[in-house]
Amino acid sequence: MTLHACQAAGLRFAVAQADVRSPARVNAALAALVAAQARNLQTLLPLSEPVQVPGMTSNVQARRYVLEGRRPDGSAVQAQLLVFAHGTQVLQATVLDGTSDAAAVRTFMDALHVR
Repeated sequence: MTLHACQAAGLRFAVAQADVRSPARVNAALAALVAAQARNLQTLLPLSEPVQVPGMTSNVQARRYVLEGRRPDGSAVQAQLLVFAHGTQVLQATVLDGTSDAAAVRTFMDALHVR
């Protein structure tokens, strides 16, 4: 898995990518990414909405989530999470500490695309 991350305007942005090497593994891998994020934030999976990222491979597991959880120290945290696939590549884009209506979160999520 490859992870690119940065911090700006009080938010933490990250994009993770992994090649699962088989189309048969894509759905399970996307579900596992979301489950791991929820587990790390000590929360349950909330409702999600389907997403379309330009260039992505169509997949029912391509979803956007807003998770409200806790850090290991117990402090509250919110995560915006978007998971999708491109072939056998699974991708997760995350913004920590941002609300879903924050302009920076929208700009980051809307700028995602694959070639």
